Amino acid sequence: MKIAMLGPFEHPPREGGVERHVHYLSENLEKLGVEIERHSWKAGSSSAGVSGITKISLPCLGGLFAKSDADIVHLHSTAIVFSLLSGLGKFRKKSVATIHSFYHPEYESSFRMKTVVSALKLPYVLALKRIPKHIAVSGFMKDEAAGQGIIDAEVIPNGIPFAELQSVRPAAEYESDVVFAGRFSEQKGIFDFIEALGSSNLRAAVAGYGDPSIERKIAGLCGKAGIRCHIRPATETMMQVIKSARVFAFPSKYEPFGIVGLEALALGKPVVVYKQSGGPLDYILDGVNGLAIGANPGALRQAVASLLKNESMLKKMSSNASASAKKFDWADIAQETKAFYEKINS
Repeated sequence: MKIAMLGPFEHPPREGGVERHVHYLSENLEKLGVEIERHSWKAGSSSAGVSGITKISLPCLGGLFAKSDADIVHLHSTAIVFSLLSGLGKFRKKSVATIHSFYHPEYESSFRMKTVVSALKLPYVLALKRIPKHIAVSGFMKDEAAGQGIIDAEVIPNGIPFAELQSVRPAAEYESDVVFAGRFSEQKGIFDFIEALGSSNLRAAVAGYGDPSIERKIAGLCGKAGIRCHIRPATETMMQVIKSARVFAFPSKYEPFGIVGLEALALGKPVVVYKQSGGPLDYILDGVNGLAIGANPGALRQAVASLLKNESMLKKMSSNASASAKKFDWADIAQETKAFYEKINS
């Protein structure tokens, strides 16, 4: 079976959950004997042609659809929108889209991103409705898709390279009581984290990335609040920063799945998450491997402090965290995805 997978491939994958998703999913599908064509609009000079990545132009997807002899076209992220503009349907290809998220401009911090996301919001839903099969990365995404009239989505979650994460070791220079890691945006709750944990008696740290303007803003706020700040760390460094913390704070206001929260669990860190976030509640169990709390900085500060004061609870949740993440290994997720392909290709 041959799959043409269109996604934001990079080698190696840098920041971004979708980037890591397509990288590890395709890699593990190949181990199962599935032939993968990797097509990416993000592949630069460092990754184009590496690991079979072919650079594509999103406005020119029609040419790819016409030439590919793949059994199934699997679309991710922005490729979904451009499949509508390129007329995927007329090429009579079996196709599937993975719904990683929906576009919500209200959660973007910069004017530029609000404008881009607003422009993509409606075409994205229209494109999804033209694609015959759908995968949702969480129960939360399945429900949101149903609310948009897409009622057939099958839940196949994101995964993690579990064994790889078990090899990560803490480092003294990254030690903290609590850490935030991920994209810097209003959606991800970075400002709540800084308000909650800044100027406290806890050792707090952040590690992440964003537009240059917001990176500068976060660095300045962290400096004033006494929070250690790591801007654009390598993936390996970010995992070390998480491993070196005692608690992982995940105050997202809208989170389709949240791979970084699952990575934190695999690294043995209890996760404090907002109840309203959505996707993380598929794997964060309140009182078992983390805490689900109300969405405000005061509740976040109180939850983190209570965990750190209760050593026995912290130890138990840390043990539960790693055990609960194991079932999300990419090898198992690839098996589920292959079975899905076989079903639609029969």
